[in-house]
Amino acid sequence: MLNQITLYFYLRASMNPEKPAALKLRITLEGKRIFDQVLGISLPTSKWDDVKKVAKGNSEEAHDANHLIRLIQEKINKYRNRCYEQKRPMAPNVIRQIVLRPNATYTFLEVYRDYLNSGEFMLKSAGTKKTYRSRYNTIELYLKKNDKEDLLCEDFNRSEVKRFRAYLSTFCGEIYQVKIVHVVRLILNYAVEEGYLETSPLHMLKVGCKYTKKLVHLTAEELTQLEDVQLPNARLEHVRDCYLFSCYTGLAYCDLCDFDYKLIERHKGKGTMAFRMRRQKTETEAFVPLIDKAQAIIEKYPDGLPVSSNPQMNKALKEIASVAQIDKLLTLHTGRKTFAMIALNDWKLSMEAVAKMMGHRNIRELYPYARVAEKRVLSEFESIPNL
Repeated sequence: MLNQITLYFYLRASMNPEKPAALKLRITLEGKRIFDQVLGISLPTSKWDDVKKVAKGNSEEAHDANHLIRLIQEKINKYRNRCYEQKRPMAPNVIRQIVLRPNATYTFLEVYRDYLNSGEFMLKSAGTKKTYRSRYNTIELYLKKNDKEDLLCEDFNRSEVKRFRAYLSTFCGEIYQVKIVHVVRLILNYAVEEGYLETSPLHMLKVGCKYTKKLVHLTAEELTQLEDVQLPNARLEHVRDCYLFSCYTGLAYCDLCDFDYKLIERHKGKGTMAFRMRRQKTETEAFVPLIDKAQAIIEKYPDGLPVSSNPQMNKALKEIASVAQIDKLLTLHTGRKTFAMIALNDWKLSMEAVAKMMGHRNIRELYPYARVAEKRVLSEFESIPNL
């Protein structure tokens, strides 16, 4: 049977029955001894009931010993029951932590799993759910690398975060490290909200990058260069056209995959063609008028955009950039950034309009994209009368 655990409380042997002896606890899990240490309390052997495994009498030391025994038993039983409900084995290192710190029992991965089943999490988009599950796997792997199956929430403190970031730095950059530490902090805050934890050990921690990530995007001139370049085969041409459509509409890769021509409709007034669709990442609605170049791509592919897998398209974009002599690392997501930059700096649309077109909830989400180009600064400066 899963999680067969035995707790054996006893006094360290003493020749003098009136001389205090240390109270010890031996724990076996699935027949294997995992703990055998003193508990920080001493009693005369004459005041110990070796049959009932409790202290005798009404003295303060007997009361403290029995209180500690009951507390450890209750906490271990609660942990065992939670493991049984979740159909998973008990972690030896967690059992040891519970004994050494009986006032702390909820573990980080346990709370994380609870969050993944919460109503708050279920409301998130499919892409966000996938990201959070991936973060869980990363943290679980880190703990296993350090011979831990889990960790008490209280122990995921600043020191542990430093060790965690040192581990992450071996295979990922600073931005990913910051993102995953933000998830750790979110889970600890969730533990506080749900009453699993009194205060978060990271509630005062500020996490950020030492540098600002350079925003990769095409200028209007480079976009024209990409439009005009002659590509050697249809495969690259298909990828180029999908990328250009992203530059013209601001659609991310996942939204390109979901894009359906049936969403396009002609609006009153000047008869502008536009579409509205709910973004997969945020579940917010984007409303995008189509410029002539975007409509030309749709007419070129009447059966739908030739979207392939994200890695394949990103790999092809490197080839395309080389042929077009564009010295930038292009990915499909740089198309969305290109749209934001051109819409703000060349088309001179308002941030509110661009936010609506990109499906952002408010203009603050547009700030990372809305970096004013020098060309626009000069254009607006030179338009000042009587300069």
